[in-house]
Amino acid sequence: MDTIIKSFSEHGTLVQPDTLEYILSQKDPHKFTTFIANNLKEYPLVLTIEHIKKIEAIDNQKKEVEEPKDKNLIEKKIQSRMLSEIYKQQLRPQPELELDYEDLDKEDLIEIPE
Repeated sequence: MDTIIKSFSEHGTLVQPDTLEYILSQKDPHKFTTFIANNLKEYPLVLTIEHIKKIEAIDNQKKEVEEPKDKNLIEKKIQSRMLSEIYKQQLRPQPELELDYEDLDKEDLIEIPE
């Protein structure tokens, strides 16, 4: 508990008692404290439960955007990656073939009538 209070007080921030209780009720309070500290844009004079709720809401929104809920969407992403790899391989320049040109014989020449 003291380390949590100290981590915020080093930045000049006081922690409200109900906010401290909320932090301590988390699965890993020290990890949660680090998460809050890393996501604060500015350290407030007093850390309130509202600050923490805002940070959690923003984090939840990020997770929803990053993790597609639809299994079909995941499959489509995998398919599009596979197709893009296939097309990349096909679009790579092929080594030029060396053509062997022989000297033209008179027999090979076509005469054009005037």
